[in-house]
Amino acid sequence: MYFNTYIHDKYRKVSILERKKLCDCSGGKVVMAADLVTVEREYKSLEDWVNDDMGYFLIRIDRENGILEAGFCAKPNVVSVLFRGKKPEDIYFEIGRMKFCSRHDHSSYLGSELCKAYLALKNNLAYVQDEALRLDKPYVPDEEKDK
Repeated sequence: MYFNTYIHDKYRKVSILERKKLCDCSGGKVVMAADLVTVEREYKSLEDWVNDDMGYFLIRIDRENGILEAGFCAKPNVVSVLFRGKKPEDIYFEIGRMKFCSRHDHSSYLGSELCKAYLALKNNLAYVQDEALRLDKPYVPDEEKDK
């Protein structure tokens, strides 16, 4: 498999291994550009949130099968497409490939929320979409909550 990669002011085809060598900064020295711009900002959910006209996702965990689920809703609370996967990237890459998000911030939110659900699944923590993941709050099945 080959990728078009921008190298020294020109595009050229490179293999996966070549691309990894060109992009790998895990062992090499990273140099900051002389004209580096640093951006730091605090997200304010009430002020910054914008609806994605395509719809929204409801995220949950299928603990019995060890699966993450993201249900796409084009109409309020009606899931029309259910994405399932063992890892966040199994879901968000498919959502991106199928173009179910029209906004970059929605895609970013989705990736963040799926990672949070994945951590909750792997560490047996309670998960509630749009709430902070509490590392001190273990998952309790519904039938045990009533006891």
